[in-house]
Amino acid sequence: MKSTITQMTVLIISLTLMSFLPNRADASQLNLRMFNGSTFTLWLNGERIARATPEANINQLRAGQHHIKVVKVVRSQYDGRRVRRVIYDGFVDIPRRKRITAVVHPRRGLRFTSIVHIPRRVDYAPPPPPPGPTCGAVPGSFWFDDLKATILNASFDRDRLRIAQQGLNGRNVTAAEVSDLMNCFNFESTRLKFAKYAYGRTLDPENYYLVNNSFRFSSSIDRLHHFIGSF
Repeated sequence: MKSTITQMTVLIISLTLMSFLPNRADASQLNLRMFNGSTFTLWLNGERIARATPEANINQLRAGQHHIKVVKVVRSQYDGRRVRRVIYDGFVDIPRRKRITAVVHPRRGLRFTSIVHIPRRVDYAPPPPPPGPTCGAVPGSFWFDDLKATILNASFDRDRLRIAQQGLNGRNVTAAEVSDLMNCFNFESTRLKFAKYAYGRTLDPENYYLVNNSFRFSSSIDRLHHFIGSF
C-alpha cells in the first residue's frame, strides 16, 4: 500500500518543465532523488518546482548551468521539532541532449549516477500546399497577430497580461489560440492567470487540454484542472 501511494505521489508531482529554448531538440532531462529515497523539496533557478516528493523529473531542461536547492524537513536533535534543512545548494552544469539520473547526499552533495545520450529526432515535414488566394485567410487572424505583437512589445509580465485581457474583451478565442498567447508570458504564474481568465471566453472548451502544452510545471496543470472543475 505504501509503495502504491509513493508511486502515485511521484506520478502527480512529476514535472514537465518547458524552458525557453531556441531548439527543444537540444533539451535534456534530469531525474533527481535522495540517496535514501526520502522526500524533499526542490528549487530550480529560484523557483520551487516540487514539494515533499521522493523523486523529481524535469523535462525540456536547457543545457548550461542551473541553480539547484534541495531542502528536507527533519527532526531537531535538540528538541525534536520539525525544521527545514538545506541538503544541497549549488550550481549544476547540464550537458546537451542527455538523460541524467542524479542522487543527493547530505555529505557528498549532488552527483550524477547515469548520463545517457538522447538521439536527435528527425520529423518529416510534408511540403507546404500551393499558395491560395488571400481571401481564404481565417477571419480574425489579423487581429490575433496584432494582439500577440502588442503583448510582446511590453517588457513586464503584468503589462503583457493586462494587454492580453484587453485584447479578449468582447471576443472569443479557441483553446489553441489561448495556448499560443500563454507562450508570450515569462512567468508560470502569469500563464496560469491568463489560462483561467480565458477559459470563459473559449469557443471550444472541450479542447482546453491543449493549453497544458504551454505550462512548464505539472502543478499548474493541476491548479487549472481544479479551477475548471469549479467554474
